[in-house]
Amino acid sequence: MRRIIFYKLVLIALMGLGACADGAAHTNKTKEETKMQQRSLLYGRPAFRINLSCENSDITIYLNGVEIFERYGDPSLYVELPVNHLILNGENELALLVDPPKGSRAECSADLVVREFNNFDMEPLKILTLHYDEKQKHPTEGTTHMGSYSSYDDFKPSDKGDVHVGAPVVKKHKKSATYGADATFVRLKFDLPTPFGRWKYAEGLPILDKPFLSLTLDEYVHTARHDPKFAKLYEINHRIYKLVKAKDIDALMPYFRERNRELDRAFFNKPGDVEKKLRADMEEYFFNPDVKLLEISEEDWKTHNIAYRVDDNNKLAWLTDMIIFNYTKEEGSHTYYMKFRWDGKEWILTR
Repeated sequence: MRRIIFYKLVLIALMGLGACADGAAHTNKTKEETKMQQRSLLYGRPAFRINLSCENSDITIYLNGVEIFERYGDPSLYVELPVNHLILNGENELALLVDPPKGSRAECSADLVVREFNNFDMEPLKILTLHYDEKQKHPTEGTTHMGSYSSYDDFKPSDKGDVHVGAPVVKKHKKSATYGADATFVRLKFDLPTPFGRWKYAEGLPILDKPFLSLTLDEYVHTARHDPKFAKLYEINHRIYKLVKAKDIDALMPYFRERNRELDRAFFNKPGDVEKKLRADMEEYFFNPDVKLLEISEEDWKTHNIAYRVDDNNKLAWLTDMIIFNYTKEEGSHTYYMKFRWDGKEWILTR
């Protein structure tokens, strides 16, 4: 599927960090820790970003199993991806799915960096790098070494560091119905503190019995048509589509409640700011005479004839090309991607 996913990101609100004191010794330790944390970006208002560069390869990048960017057919690529809304307090995983054309030498790197939020004069600090060069003797050479690093000291190696990086794992991905060529997964686990708490998207229940990218064509079609969970996925998307078509913004907004609330937290906004921005964006497309919503027939909805995707973490699913506003007087369009988690009973729009 040749497309680029862009997330329309807006800026958010910080969660407070609690402290307790239950005795003099513990109080002194807490004060010392607090003083140390004031020297670290991770305990204040961090702005996390992944800087992705890639040569001679199709590429998909994931953070915690969530696809955040996909590019096909570009021999040279550099892109910066804000990831506050996806990074987790604790264990994380950064992954690249690298698929070079035959005879090409793929070389891709992803740097996780951080700076103080809204401080554009600050040079971002590099936390870690995931690097892959298939022609090297050791293809992940250039990846951050396994070990501990200190956010109090510009992420330098430290036995007492609060950032922990694992060893990279490289594994071939076999051809399947949902991914058309042999490719390589490169994964790196890491652990760090954030001020955001736990994002709901990570709490979704498993969706499929096997990885999405390993589905055969028969398995893919059977799931769309016969899995009760996916019947509900198409149903909730159909409801949302009809509200968009009817331009009923007030009935539409409650579906985005969890997503909007967590984006407010992740980008240090006032509560409600993301909803206001989403309302304004939607209404601009609703009432622009030079924009037209892509039609999806009732027959397509009935037969589930709309492609679906499930993320690498097996916790988020979405329908592709569901809400597309096409420009009528010029080339171009705008697509809203809506990712849902499964809570065992219903789908919840979370990203």
